[in-house]
Amino acid sequence: MASHGSSFQKVFMGAAGTSTGTTSVENVFSTFLFDGNGGTQAIDNGIDLSGEGGMVWIKRRDSANDHYLVDTVRGAGKILLSNDAAQQLNWNANDTFKSFDSSGFTVGANSGFNGSGEEIVSWTFRKAPKFFDVVQFTTDSSGYAFTISHNLGTRPGFIITKRTDGSEDWLCGHRGTTTSGNAGVNLKLNSTAANLSQAIHQDLSDTSFTFIGGDYGYAANANYVSYLFADNSSEDAADRLISCGSYTGNGSSTGPVVNLGFEPQWVMIKNASYTHAASYWILIDNMRGMVVGGDDGRLYANENNAETQGDMVAPTSTGFNLSSASTTVNRNNDTYIYMAIRFPNMEEVTDATKVFDVALRSATSAYSVGFPTDLWIGKETTRANGSFVSDRLRGGTKYLLTPTTGAEQTDSGGIAVFDLQDSFSQGAANQPLINWNWKRAKGYFDVVCYTGTGSPSANATDTIAHGLTVQPEMVWVKTRSHTSEWVVAHKDYGAGYLNLDNALATYSSLSTTHNDNFTTTTFKVATWQQESDFNASGRTFIAYLFATLAGVSKVGSVTHSGSSTDVDCGFTSGARFVLLKRTDASGGWYIWDSARGIVAGNDPYLLLNDPATQVTNTDLIDPLSSGFQISGDFTDGDYIFYAVA
Repeated sequence: MASHGSSFQKVFMGAAGTSTGTTSVENVFSTFLFDGNGGTQAIDNGIDLSGEGGMVWIKRRDSANDHYLVDTVRGAGKILLSNDAAQQLNWNANDTFKSFDSSGFTVGANSGFNGSGEEIVSWTFRKAPKFFDVVQFTTDSSGYAFTISHNLGTRPGFIITKRTDGSEDWLCGHRGTTTSGNAGVNLKLNSTAANLSQAIHQDLSDTSFTFIGGDYGYAANANYVSYLFADNSSEDAADRLISCGSYTGNGSSTGPVVNLGFEPQWVMIKNASYTHAASYWILIDNMRGMVVGGDDGRLYANENNAETQGDMVAPTSTGFNLSSASTTVNRNNDTYIYMAIRFPNMEEVTDATKVFDVALRSATSAYSVGFPTDLWIGKETTRANGSFVSDRLRGGTKYLLTPTTGAEQTDSGGIAVFDLQDSFSQGAANQPLINWNWKRAKGYFDVVCYTGTGSPSANATDTIAHGLTVQPEMVWVKTRSHTSEWVVAHKDYGAGYLNLDNALATYSSLSTTHNDNFTTTTFKVATWQQESDFNASGRTFIAYLFATLAGVSKVGSVTHSGSSTDVDCGFTSGARFVLLKRTDASGGWYIWDSARGIVAGNDPYLLLNDPATQVTNTDLIDPLSSGFQISGDFTDGDYIFYAVA
């Protein structure tokens, strides 16, 4: 695992909901990674716990340590362990979990919470209708059946209950094992035990559930806490925050496909079959690594073990695939339950610094970005070499090179480090190195992996889902598994396409236009001319989707002739990044950025299609508050561009 640095900033804090009135996942859930500092540390994850209430789950990643669960109902310093049946631990809050804050929480110096140098993950669940609630109650003298109110506003999909004043197992009820209206059966969060077919929660409604206690060893006149998670499976896909369901394993490395209606950022999986007892509660998230075609970072809710790596699941734009034949997640004919939380793509950003960063580096140590990086492109400026392209979805050991048509390559030592909260570190390289970092966000940028199903001769057409939520205006597609061109489609060249790896003019032989191929939720492949570059059967692909977001980014086209040409992007303080490509004749993929200089004078540029070192003695663009200006020294012609404020 990587070092995470000591400085952490708020990633994003949006308004209370989207314009439709739906609660956004950005405001109710966070996976936040931090390094312990051995003192007091405020974790600013944008979640209002002091005002709205909720629960924080903390686990040390780099060494064996208990899972700590605290909530606003019981209070700071009152700790439960998901991996243990122990009663509530009443520890000194100043040394452990100090406070619930309006934008996160604060931890003290104790090991497992904030010990010096420890690598820690936190998952924050905020109380909100149709997402999560915390309920505390006391059993009556019979200790058997009684009704408890909740505020989910919908039927729970998953309930975890723990006695706080006694050492008793955690009891879990899940809709994926429901029978006769019960919320599942007797699964224990602190155990690998199989489904015991004993109902724990019954008579679920939008406002209450019935807890069944005494017959299964639960005490009279005892105190309990329940964590209730909603299931949004019946909601419109655009409004879903969380999904609880089940699937049946097939024992194959090409495992079941789970359709959630959204891409997940966090997944919990447990074998719920009667016949196999030794099955862990697996916790995977996209911050520690939930990748396509590689190892995922795994923790087990029922174990105190350090984080391990293994290929378990592969996220898709609409759910996840079981990418392993492992009996842990995909034993043939076994039933598995899951809980999945949506990827944070429900809030539009208004500040470009929250989703794009450019830095000129003279060392390979981690540096501040201000957000978790989803796409990194790095280029050595003074040595002839390709532009390295790596992303969170494929993982930090995988990379592609833009000047070449070569397949995806693997660097076992890691070409990039993505399990960092607001900083980034690239692998060893000659210096200086220019780094461009993007974060995925609604209406701005998205990344999609897919596997082809057609063939060059079949002209098959597949529709691939994306999470951009607007129509993509520029799309880069590259075959990962085979040699092929980088293909670029652009909104202003509806029946044409370009290759990122060469300087050729626009090809004009697409069989359909841009507007036919790209919608707010999908894009089509293999309707373009070279199906082997888009949808060849069995080949793996990656697509990068860019769009115009007011005040943040601009995708467009311009004709330049003679004297200078102003390019209005709708910005107020100019552009930090400009990509410019001629389309009516041969011309390279020029990149300028503010780290190397966009000034009223010479501006260094690099070419994505050429491994050459940067050129520093030309003045081809100039600053402009609304975007950028193409100078009179630049070649006349038609161009497409992409700029970030």
